[in-house]
Amino acid sequence: MKKYIYFLLLLLTQVYAQEKNYSLTPEIIKSVNPSKSAIDKISEIDSTIFQKQKDIFNKNIPDILKYLRNIINNDNEQFVKEYAYLRLISTYSVAPHLAKDDTLIEENCIKVLHPNNILFSLDPDIIDFYLFCEMSSLPYVKELKLSHDKSKNIKIDTLKIKNLSDSLSLKIYEEFYNNNQDRVVKAIALIHILRSIKNGEIKNKYYNILKSDYSDIKEVGVALKKYNPNSIVKVGNKVPYFRGKMLGTESYISPNELRGKYYLIYFWATWCNVCIKKMNELEDIYDKYQDKNFTIVTISLDQNDNVIERFRKKEHQIPWLNIRLENGIQDTIWKAFGNGANDGVPQKYLIDPNGMVVETDASWISGIGETIERYLHK
Repeated sequence: MKKYIYFLLLLLTQVYAQEKNYSLTPEIIKSVNPSKSAIDKISEIDSTIFQKQKDIFNKNIPDILKYLRNIINNDNEQFVKEYAYLRLISTYSVAPHLAKDDTLIEENCIKVLHPNNILFSLDPDIIDFYLFCEMSSLPYVKELKLSHDKSKNIKIDTLKIKNLSDSLSLKIYEEFYNNNQDRVVKAIALIHILRSIKNGEIKNKYYNILKSDYSDIKEVGVALKKYNPNSIVKVGNKVPYFRGKMLGTESYISPNELRGKYYLIYFWATWCNVCIKKMNELEDIYDKYQDKNFTIVTISLDQNDNVIERFRKKEHQIPWLNIRLENGIQDTIWKAFGNGANDGVPQKYLIDPNGMVVETDASWISGIGETIERYLHK
């Protein structure tokens, strides 16, 4: 089973890498003005990696990593080193399990690549992995890792980790936004900033910038809906009224019946792979807190009850409260939460005992369970 999972990850990594286009753009060449030898070397890097990836059933990823590390360690042109590092962390970002053998990747990454580097325009998604490198290089995190490697028992200050993560995330994303000249990189950084900021006034400022200056970028559309300050469902507002028939019963559920307890509303569907991946976590949360003033309400977009029942028998029991939207995306419940034909799943909202929204997808930064625990332990 482990070999199968490894092979699947490897396959996905190679497909992802082949879909990316890492060719130097005219903007990069104009900005950096690299030497002809640097351009030739980078062209050779692209060609070599392409050949190694040509057969996606050939387990060549370790060879590619070794090849890139060799260039990093031995080439004397800085721009070539930077490019090789970009390709290296691009691979690690989609296959982080492979990074465990590269003990210096975190520190070396942030020494060689900086947020103002235009090479990030070739793969803006790796901003998150860059943040991981920055976080891993912090003294406290390094101390934890060293203790773990030596099998020492050490108490982890989760609050300290969270505060470090929150402050560093905002700092790094703002550096990318303020210093990188590529518009897509700036837009991705702004989206991350909106995800990180709690202050409503500052969040509105960045939202307006994203909307006015970057709405033409494809990644921005979903973010504008998700972080809209005028959204019907946002932190501090009352949960929209809904009344749905519970699956397999003749009973109905609404916020009135749920008042007095915390509950997670989770929009999903059996055809949504991302939704299903979260089911194990939801089951763990439910098992842990179902007797502690907490429950879950899953609301499905599936076309009929039978599909969900088959899923419950074969995949996950989902033993909490379940509603199916009988009219799909035209259902009043779907619309009550500000959704239309172009909106999708999953979506999640945490509601407090007073019926107020305390977390939405826009405010949710840490894991589902970790966030819920913070409220239940208050």
